Amino acid sequence: DGSPDAYSKAEPIIDEIIDQALVIVHDCDNCIDFAGFKEWAATYAYERNVAAIENMELTDNGFRVVVRNIVDGVDQGPVEQVGVVNNGKIVHWSATPTHGESFNTLIKSVSDQGTEGKIKRLRDYLFALDGTPDAWENFEPHIDRVLAPDVIWEDGSGRKMKYDEIVAFIRDQYIPNGCYAILECVEDNGDGSLTVVINNHLPGEGGDPTLQTLYYSSDGLLHRLTSASLFATCKRVADL
Repeated sequence: DGSPDAYSKAEPIIDEIIDQALVIVHDCDNCIDFAGFKEWAATYAYERNVAAIENMELTDNGFRVVVRNIVDGVDQGPVEQVGVVNNGKIVHWSATPTHGESFNTLIKSVSDQGTEGKIKRLRDYLFALDGTPDAWENFEPHIDRVLAPDVIWEDGSGRKMKYDEIVAFIRDQYIPNGCYAILECVEDNGDGSLTVVINNHLPGEGGDPTLQTLYYSSDGLLHRLTSASLFATCKRVADL
């Protein structure tokens, strides 16, 4: 429904009505399995897309439904789809023949939002760290749009920071010391992770770029960050 907690409300229903043997057919018989659908659905919800059922009717082996989707603010129009039900759970899903192209567009547009959405949220998160005294007020709303509650920052040698430590460091040291961050480049690794270069500017310095690898889960949130040089930057900030 486009609300911030849409996926947390939808996931229990997904688990209740959809079989783990689910097959979604699209794009010339390419298929999405249950895990792939949940990842797609999480992206759909997290990007605040909206779905509305316009018509539904029972068939001999399941149901036919017409769903209108608004993706990234664009009304994609109604798409007629069919679900096959076995033992009370959906096991197969596809578009009707005349709506195949529209269904493919829906699947692809939301899938594309996955990577694009992560990068946009990361840019907004870092842009709020602009070195101004009121940066915390601007930055705080972005935290839970980027960081998972179980996020870990680590350098590969045993040093780690957890969510509460990360937030406290940014709030109590990074922002008060007038530091600011610039996202210099992003590379999509093709496996759901991103490699980025973030340039942290400390007062009186020309910049301190760090190479980082960001690992995301199906909820679109950052669960793990690895960087060999990030903790050196954190120490220099703490010593200001």
